[in-house]
Amino acid sequence: QVRSWSATWLFLSRAGFPVMTAGRSPESRRDPRALDGMSPLQEVFNAITMCVPLAVVIWLWLSPPTSKFWHWHPALIAIGIALHLPFSCHYHLQLARRSLKHAVDNTPRRLDQTMIHVTAVLVSWGLTDNLWLAMACTFLNIYFISRLWVENEAGMVERMANIGAAAFAYWLGAFVRGDYYNWFFAGFSLTSGGIATFARLGGWGHSVFHVCIGMMTYLGLHSASLIQQ
Repeated sequence: QVRSWSATWLFLSRAGFPVMTAGRSPESRRDPRALDGMSPLQEVFNAITMCVPLAVVIWLWLSPPTSKFWHWHPALIAIGIALHLPFSCHYHLQLARRSLKHAVDNTPRRLDQTMIHVTAVLVSWGLTDNLWLAMACTFLNIYFISRLWVENEAGMVERMANIGAAAFAYWLGAFVRGDYYNWFFAGFSLTSGGIATFARLGGWGHSVFHVCIGMMTYLGLHSASLIQQ
């Protein structure tokens, strides 16, 4: 991972820093190696902001609100966050380096989104003590993963809808338990991040989405900690 970061910054420096702009360049919008027209610098920030959820996990691990905060429910969420991070960072750094022939039709993207659904499975078990709900979320995400790898794979709209459905499904665990506070504000965070992504914000919307996921991670860990052992 360190080599990937170093190579990315080397790429940027050798390019004469043409990407150090606030918005997406016309060249990026036409480049099939650019995801949604984002510049290399914006992809580097996408990788950096993807570390926010794990930073939240580490913060709460080092400074738990209560002595009984950590047990296997919040631990599953933490594991899921840690598992997804390297795949996401690798994908965004590959995009930053323009080393993928196509920004979407590639294995790193499929692996990144596969791990999103693997994380969703772990979060679903972390946020509920209802076996049937957790099992339903598991099978739902297995189906979503299968749609990423088949010949007639899911298109962009379906992939985004599946990720949204996975998040909605695992947060049902908190709602069913009556944890309406964390459920509501997690929904607000996810919706805000989704709006930022689709609004694009000059190419910075994806980074904003990752920060919102950090807030949702905070709420999810607190919600999971409330489950009685």
